[in-house]
Amino acid sequence: MHALIPERDTTYYEVGKLAFNLLLILFSRIKALSGSKVHEIAVFLQSQPPFYLIKDDPLEWQKIKAAQAIEDFLKV
Repeated sequence: MHALIPERDTTYYEVGKLAFNLLLILFSRIKALSGSKVHEIAVFLQSQPPFYLIKDDPLEWQKIKAAQAIEDFLKV
């Protein structure tokens, strides 16, 4: 994990982008597990509010991709 975060001053944008990218990776790994853990995570995701978009949001594309990944994950 530390290898993914640069040692220099990391911006909120870089941290947010990394978090959304890791979310997509985690979904693929969780799907591979199957079973009750997938159901537990699906219930958790359904209880969360949608991502908040602000005007000129630099993470807009990552939030859209993550929201689509969540929708796909919940269809499983």
